[in-house]
Formats: sequence, structure tokens, C-alpha cells
Amino acid sequence: MEITEATATVTQQIDQWMHEGAELIRAIPSVFEERDGLRRRLRSAEEDARRLEAEMTRLQAEVDRLQRGRAEAVEALETYVAEIGRLTDNLRLKAKSSASRPRACKAGRLGADPGESDSRLGVER
Repeated sequence: MEITEATATVTQQIDQWMHEGAELIRAIPSVFEERDGLRRRLRSAEEDARRLEAEMTRLQAEVDRLQRGRAEAVEALETYVAEIGRLTDNLRLKAKSSASRPRACKAGRLGADPGESDSRLGVER
């Protein structure tokens, strides 16, 4: 009786393994399909990564170009502002020195010719 019980247990276990094996065999195609789908997704993700990396490189070059242009514009603007400041200072100094010197006014001279021109001002009288 022990042999029959052992044989029955082994037979049951073999039947269970065969049933599980059949289920595994039925699952194999879906595992392969899933693997193939994952491979496609991986290739697509790799292509996207390469495309995005190229785009990032292009955009970084554009940022670098714009930053150089901005730096050049800032430098030019600083130069213009400095030049305007220098010209303004020169005009202020000339205005102060002119204001501190007494001037002779041609129009105020007796006997001045009314048709005479004032070449300093570019005005005819």
C-alpha cells in the first residue's frame, strides 16, 4: 500500500507539473510579444534620447551665441554711455567756462551793421 500511495503522490505531482508546464508553454508567446514590444519601446526611447540630445546641443549653441551677442551689446552700450558722459562733461565744462568769462555782444555795440553775421553762432543779423 505504501508503494501505491507513493506512486499516486508521484503521479499527482507529475500531473500537476504537466498542467503547469502546459500553462507556461501557452504563456511563452505572450512573453515573447511583450519582450518584442519592450525592445521596440527601448529603440524608440533611444532614438528620442538621441534626437533630444541633438536638440539640446543645438539649443546650447544658440544660448551661447545669444549670450555672446548680449555681451557684445552690453559692451557697446557701456561704450556709448561712457562717450555720452564724456561729451556731457565736456559741454558742462565749456558752459561753465563760457559763463564765467565776460562776453562782448556784437548786437549791443553801437554802430554795428545789422546785416553783419555772427560766424560763431552761424546767425545773420
